[in-house]
Amino acid sequence: MYKILRVNLKDHQIKWEEVPEYLELFWGRGLTAAVLLKEVQPTCEPLGKHNKLIFSAGPLAGSPVPCSARLSVGGKSPLTGGIKEANAGGNLGHKLGKLKLKGIVIEDKAGDGQLWVLCIKGGEASLVKAPELKGLSTFQTVSELKKRFGGRIAAAVIGPAGEMGLAASGIAVTDVDGRPSRYAARGAWVL
Repeated sequence: MYKILRVNLKDHQIKWEEVPEYLELFWGRGLTAAVLLKEVQPTCEPLGKHNKLIFSAGPLAGSPVPCSARLSVGGKSPLTGGIKEANAGGNLGHKLGKLKLKGIVIEDKAGDGQLWVLCIKGGEASLVKAPELKGLSTFQTVSELKKRFGGRIAAAVIGPAGEMGLAASGIAVTDVDGRPSRYAARGAWVL
């Protein structure tokens, strides 16, 4: 049974949810758009607490079907002000499928100025403080994450541009060799 993982960055609450009826038929880009349409006010500030960042792979993610592990990342874009979905390759979509995660919805903003890592392992998820990642490039960040969590991770990371809230930032996703070389970008994401 697939689940939705909701992560509230302000109060550090993590909830595993059954897939709501309105999302049953949606995956990837469709899921990100459906969540935004139902849960995000169109007039909200893209970098504010009312926007959401949604990650979703397709229905065949986690299977051996070629090209089935694409990852969609969606939210209200700080660059355009409209709904934006960006698509990336790499290994994260595959891992989400293996975990039976239909989507991850990141809500609110961390108000403490800290950097956090969402760690998902098996059926457990937690937010882990990571001040040592501040100011690191995406390659340096993934290197540090591998030291901390092991070499076989899949990751989506931001670099200094994302940390500073720059409108042209992106999310780097690790490829099959563990390099953050696949980008969900061209719509600008900031966590």
